[in-house]
Amino acid sequence: HIEEVIQKLSSRVTIVIVTHNLQQAGRIGDYCGLMLMAEDGPGELIESGSAQAMFAQPTDPRTRGYIEGKFG
Repeated sequence: HIEEVIQKLSSRVTIVIVTHNLQQAGRIGDYCGLMLMAEDGPGELIESGSAQAMFAQPTDPRTRGYIEGKFG
C-alpha cells in the first residue's frame, strides 16, 4: 500500500526515499542514486540518473557490482 500511495503522490510532490531494497527502487523510482561509504572518510555519490538507465546500463563498475549483488 505504501508504494501505491507514493506513486499517487509523486505526480504532485517530490518524494525522496532511501532504501537498500533494489527491487523497490526499481519499481517506484524515477531517478536513483548510489551512495557508497569511502574506506577512509564519508560516503560519496557514485552514480545518479534515471532509474531505468541505472539498472539497465550503469556507467560506474561499482554500480554494476552492487546491482548484480557482488557486494552490499
